[in-house]
Amino acid sequence: MNEIIFEGPDDLYNKIGDKALDGEAHKPLISIHATIRMFRDPNTCSCKKGKKVQDKIVGMYMSLPPSIRIDPFRENIKALFDNSVLIFKINGLEFARIE
Repeated sequence: MNEIIFEGPDDLYNKIGDKALDGEAHKPLISIHATIRMFRDPNTCSCKKGKKVQDKIVGMYMSLPPSIRIDPFRENIKALFDNSVLIFKINGLEFARIE
């Protein structure tokens, strides 16, 4: 079975890319995607890009797997990534796997 490895929040954001996210079907991904997009936006005030926001993004990323495991999100999000096994890593260490 294919595997999609997310090396961190930025890698997750890049792998979502321009895929269409549905507010109901992909609900766990919506808030982290929006937060990272705002963080990366060069037009966003630098006061909104501090350590507090970076820590918030990492916290959101770490809490994603339990949210994704809830049906129907699990099937919908796996379908977004071609029904691959989703592997979440941070600092090179795997902390979650969704099969």
